[in-house]
Amino acid sequence: MTLPNSWSIQTLILVSAALAVASALMSLGLWWVGLPKSLLRTKKIPWFWRHHLTLIGLLGEPLEARLWPAADAALERLAKRSGWSVELPVVSIVGAMALAAGYGALIGIFLISALNFGGVSMISSTTSLGACLPLIWLRDHAERREREVFRALPFLLDVLTLALEAGSNLGAALAIAVDRLHPGALRDEMGHVLQDLRAGRPRTEAFAALADRIRLPAIANLVAALQIAERQGASLGSVLRAQAQASRAARWLRAERQAMQAPVRMMLPLTVCIFPGTFAVLLFPVAMRLMKEGFGR
Repeated sequence: MTLPNSWSIQTLILVSAALAVASALMSLGLWWVGLPKSLLRTKKIPWFWRHHLTLIGLLGEPLEARLWPAADAALERLAKRSGWSVELPVVSIVGAMALAAGYGALIGIFLISALNFGGVSMISSTTSLGACLPLIWLRDHAERREREVFRALPFLLDVLTLALEAGSNLGAALAIAVDRLHPGALRDEMGHVLQDLRAGRPRTEAFAALADRIRLPAIANLVAALQIAERQGASLGSVLRAQAQASRAARWLRAERQAMQAPVRMMLPLTVCIFPGTFAVLLFPVAMRLMKEGFGR
């Protein structure tokens, strides 16, 4: 499917340029006028949201009201996994998808007009890709965050075990662990749990919220073990020590599994990049000798 013949290349160039300039000016103006100064100075939210905050809000509010419940719950769960459930609610995610789709449509129009490449299908493809980019970015960030939590979890459990066996309660042990942890996702999440406990939230609910934010089997097992220990009156130190050993064993198993997958993942770069060069170096003298013998005859 192609554009009508009445749409000349010059017209498409002018239309795409005018839309791009208007979008940039409107985004810049709305961002500067409506952006709170606290968010202007913060680096906690991604740059795309930070520099299009007001425009994303204007686009997201009417669209978020029309989302079906399953999509709204899925986006909220993705925001929790990424660690930006407060800074990036569902309205911001939907608005970012709409704005990125608009940018993708402009790129598609530019490709058609300036490069004479593709048709209406190109616009639909770039629009769909733009709409998916915020979700892809959030999902990748959530996966990186979960891997970081998985690597740091055994150290956290060791510190909690030592603090509990030294006579501290769970709140004080969490405070000690938060101070000892390196800055990262696990430290932020444990700080959130500690704030919930200090605010009077029940321990089971605070750790259940932790398991809801971080969808890892190790975190789910830890929360279940803590709930069982609290219900049965068992010692938290022994429970956490067993969880630390299980978490460290799971980390070793994961490392071994990734090491076993390395040869398979190396096949494509070896086949595409290394093997052709090696064969060219080895076969070049043979090819040159055969050519000389052929020319000599």
